[in-house]
Amino acid sequence: MVVTLAYIALFLVFSWVILRINQKSDSLSKSVFIAIFLGAVIGLSLHFISANHTKTIIEWYSIVGNGYVHLLKLVAIPLIFISILSAINKLENSAGIGKMSLTIVGCMLCLVMVAGFIGLLTAHILGLDASAFVHMPSMLTAEEVNKTAAVSIPQLVTSLIPTNIFLDLTGARSVSV
Repeated sequence: MVVTLAYIALFLVFSWVILRINQKSDSLSKSVFIAIFLGAVIGLSLHFISANHTKTIIEWYSIVGNGYVHLLKLVAIPLIFISILSAINKLENSAGIGKMSLTIVGCMLCLVMVAGFIGLLTAHILGLDASAFVHMPSMLTAEEVNKTAAVSIPQLVTSLIPTNIFLDLTGARSVSV
């Protein structure tokens, strides 16, 4: 536990150093290279401690990495929506928007019909039916209980960071905004 806390403190100190260098320097590349070097120092030092400590330290470090990826996903969905709206807004021929929208919706409906047909055909060829799902609810409940009980603190903290704001706003996640 002491080793883990020491590495977390080291990570925080290195993060503070990188922040201070970034504030004092106008060169982003300098800050990036220093961050890469400090990360390599931490990574190399992890090879000299026990595997159990290394696994725990990596779980705690993954809060920052996975949190960053979750926040990128959170920003990406609205950004794509805004860029599509911007592209439609910049169209010179506004009369063509309705025709283009109808074409896109028609193509999507055709794709859904083809996918549904392939799914039905595959189920028929393989002889699949719903009898396999009769015992599924009890198995899923026990599996979910075991999975929830095995969540570590870093995984719990990472799971609190949203990835899809619309999914959170609908309440579809267990911990929503």
